[in-house]
Amino acid sequence: MKKDKFTFWIERLSYIGKTFDVVRVDHFRAFDTYWKIKATCPTAIDGEWIEAPGYELFDALKEANPDLEIVAEDLGDLRPEVLELRDHYFFRGMRVIQFSFDPNGMGPDKDHLLVYTGTHDNAPILSWYREKPLAERRAMLNCLKRMGYHKNSFMSDVIDYSLDSNADMVIIPMFD
Repeated sequence: MKKDKFTFWIERLSYIGKTFDVVRVDHFRAFDTYWKIKATCPTAIDGEWIEAPGYELFDALKEANPDLEIVAEDLGDLRPEVLELRDHYFFRGMRVIQFSFDPNGMGPDKDHLLVYTGTHDNAPILSWYREKPLAERRAMLNCLKRMGYHKNSFMSDVIDYSLDSNADMVIIPMFD
């Protein structure tokens, strides 16, 4: 793709950018390094990490479409270089409440952030909460109460917490 000046990515993301206000790039980590396996490998266990030309790609993309607004899926165990790539282009990062909720206290959000209560890969917030052991549910409610959220509805409190966050943008799935 580098040989043809990233035409695939530029055309694809430019088209999506004309269709939507914001483009979320899943597996953003792969624009820094990606796991390469042989086509004959029956599983993905045997492979190697390869440096990706992320800066070259995003430079070309920004030149072709300077107004494209990107959200980088920057979740999970990432090496610092992934976050540096995200921040270099001022791409919005992500936080999913279901992945980051800490009943011992929530840390401050970083700037330029998109917060989700949950994603299409998760149970609705209320189901997620109900699946927790009683002691953990109580700790979560107490945490929200300490932060000033006490509507007697975990779901409503999490939504209010999300909307009050430092995020530039909040997404609340319909099922929440």
